[in-house]
Amino acid sequence: MAGLELLSDQGFRIDGRKPQELRKIQCRLGVFTQADGSAYIEQGNTKVLAAVYGPHEVHLIPFKTIGLVSYLKVSHSSLMIYEMFINNLYS
Repeated sequence: MAGLELLSDQGFRIDGRKPQELRKIQCRLGVFTQADGSAYIEQGNTKVLAAVYGPHEVHLIPFKTIGLVSYLKVSHSSLMIYEMFINNLYS
């Protein structure tokens, strides 16, 4: 394989998969018992954790990005999930 070639001379990707072959997908449902619905999905190096909570009052919070302040509409429970996720990610 040379340069930006995606396939080897034998027709395989760098990780050994065939061109039309997908990476293995793993999914777990109900990963958070407190949520109304939740799931963890993993495919290759991509990992997604999602939780859904019932209707809540929405609040605006400041969100700083590259020197600009934007406002996100989030519920209190969404903030708690975000903080829990970040704390677990970096611990």
